[in-house]
Amino acid sequence: MASVSVCVLKADAVFYREGGAEAVRCLALRVEKFMESIKKSADFQLVYNHRRSVANRLLVLYVRENGLSYSRLGISVSRKVGKAVKRNRVRRLIKEQVRINEALFKPGYDLVTVVRAAVPDDVSFRQIERSLFDLLGRQKVIE
Repeated sequence: MASVSVCVLKADAVFYREGGAEAVRCLALRVEKFMESIKKSADFQLVYNHRRSVANRLLVLYVRENGLSYSRLGISVSRKVGKAVKRNRVRRLIKEQVRINEALFKPGYDLVTVVRAAVPDDVSFRQIERSLFDLLGRQKVIE
């Protein structure tokens, strides 16, 4: 059996070059993205203007039906929350919660999560989970 000398990960495939062999084998591997992101300001404004929101101490969740076969997620973290390290940490925690629990989300919604300035510096993964799923349950966008 030949050893694998080079492994390059591409978006839709993994290529292996086996030692001694000049041929490159391609193993089909689809890399799934958990949920599309809302990136455009106009898309955020559509969700905000729909005025369907719920809030708790840490987060505000805005929801709008998007008419698509998949849901999209937008995360807004103001500079009032803290410096870049804290803002990015909170953003990563929310994204990870959504990624882990992707199967629970109903398709066809735009979700915008606004992080409140009251988020503590040492907010935990579980605190974000409880806060986020409280809001998602109240908006009835999870099964």
